[in-house]
Amino acid sequence: MKSEVDPVMLPDPMGWLDAFGPKLPPDLLHQCSEFSLKQGQTIYRTEDPPGGIFTVLDGRIDLHWAHLSSESSLFYATGPGWWVGDLSAMSGNPRRFDLVAGRESKILRLNRATLLELVDKSSDVWSGIVRMLTATLGGAVDIMQFLSIDDPTSRTAGCLFALNVTGRGWNGTIPLSQAEIASIARISRRRTNGALAELEAAGTIKRGYGVISILDANRLRN
Repeated sequence: MKSEVDPVMLPDPMGWLDAFGPKLPPDLLHQCSEFSLKQGQTIYRTEDPPGGIFTVLDGRIDLHWAHLSSESSLFYATGPGWWVGDLSAMSGNPRRFDLVAGRESKILRLNRATLLELVDKSSDVWSGIVRMLTATLGGAVDIMQFLSIDDPTSRTAGCLFALNVTGRGWNGTIPLSQAEIASIARISRRRTNGALAELEAAGTIKRGYGVISILDANRLRN
């Protein structure tokens, strides 16, 4: 189903749509297809051929390492407005990880052929793509930086900061369980629970059932 999404209503934490300013191609998002997924449904798998790029309208997209067990394969999660799949879509290389709906989700897909056609037509689109690729690389670097921290509370705080950036459309409430955060932070559930309890006691977050509310995002990075 073709999308009727208004670009103004879609969160843009990557800034790639904003890069166009008033020159945003009016049909860019309208050329996307819109579909719904149940929790756990796969969007694409590692080594699949390159295809389009995807974003969440409502729900969550999860990134998994294919070589790890299901309990520890989750390494990133994205929310409304954060696009996934751009590296393969632009390079033409096979997919590097599994992409799965982390919750019941409504997804937007821009196919690769249309994306490349838009790039050929306008340098403004290429400028937007550069912003998207930069945001993807920045997110990966942030996660690598935070995973190098030994202290479990600081590491967990950093990972929450990175997740909060990818899901601006979550409005500060990250829909991940403590077990899922443990997988992303690459530490045990016991140490993750202790870290979250410490962050909650400091007034930085508030824990709920299957969600973490961010009360002070700035303190997560410090």
